[in-house]
Amino acid sequence: SENDNATTLTLEMDAVADGDIMRILLTDDSNNAAVITYSVTIDGVFPQYEVTVIDGVIAGGGSTGDFNAGELIGVTANTPPLDHYFAYWSSNSDDVIFANAESATTTFVMPAAAVEVTANFMPVLTCPEGQELDGNECKAIICPEGQKLEGSECKAITCPEGQKLEGSECKAITCPEGQKLEGSECKAITCPEGQKLEGSECKAITCPEGQKLEGSECKAITCSEGQKLDGNECKATPILNRENRIIGAIGVQTIYYNLKGEPLGTQKPTIPGIYIEKQGTQTKKIMIR
Repeated sequence: SENDNATTLTLEMDAVADGDIMRILLTDDSNNAAVITYSVTIDGVFPQYEVTVIDGVIAGGGSTGDFNAGELIGVTANTPPLDHYFAYWSSNSDDVIFANAESATTTFVMPAAAVEVTANFMPVLTCPEGQELDGNECKAIICPEGQKLEGSECKAITCPEGQKLEGSECKAITCPEGQKLEGSECKAITCPEGQKLEGSECKAITCPEGQKLEGSECKAITCSEGQKLDGNECKATPILNRENRIIGAIGVQTIYYNLKGEPLGTQKPTIPGIYIEKQGTQTKKIMIR
């Protein structure tokens, strides 16, 4: 330069591309300022660095490639081996920072050095029967109330007939007095005719003297005309004479009596009514109309 006071300005930049616009602000000791604008022209070749992907590929294909520092590199993990799953990305360089290290497909900014990145796979945990996977641990399966563990599944508890579920246990059903168990339900006991319920049992009804059983009720015995109650039986009324002596048979004559047992003679009554006709040992009622 012809100007002895000319100054050489050296700039260091992390990354620059051909065609970038660069503006430089210059000031002197008197704070006079000037902005100089340059259009950047790349003269020469920037160094490139190798990327090696283990168990994965670089975006665009292949497991290795050369890249400029500052480039965004995309990587995708291979399909996991049998009974394994993708876990995370790792690198041999602390300068590699993954956008999401736990995603099978992610990116990182290329540092100014060769790097190696690795897709890491972990075995799928298989828990023994009765346990389940909780994060990376196998823990005992705890079933909610009313369910029980069968293998590694919680299933509803079904109680056998005659039992009911209390919490997670089947317990025998106890019916209150006057009821009986039918299947798994308590139902009122219905006694058959002629029996009555005592507690939870049906027992035969016993009527007192002078009463008889009708259905399931004791009712007073009513004898028909010409009979009287003897214990619990109706028996024919004895035919008595005025002196209250049993009149024996007079030969084979037919003798007539009123319903009081008073003899009326051997002539058949003519007045309408009910009479007793006795012939020998045979006695019957007759009606005169």
